[in-house]
Amino acid sequence: MVYAEAMRELLDPARFPALAPMIAAGEFDDGEDDLDDIFEFGIARVLDGLEALITSRKPGRRRRAR
Repeated sequence: MVYAEAMRELLDPARFPALAPMIAAGEFDDGEDDLDDIFEFGIARVLDGLEALITSRKPGRRRRAR
């Protein structure tokens, strides 16, 4: 329950009003947390997003200013 305890301690309900009630209700209290698995899952999603961004770019195409 390391992850759930950290979420309860660190979550700012004013900043994340939709997530705070879920944390308070114990939605993430599933017993066993493997932080390595959680990290690997999260980093894989970030890398998937970067891959999608890179493959969506066409060579020679000018980027829009943000």
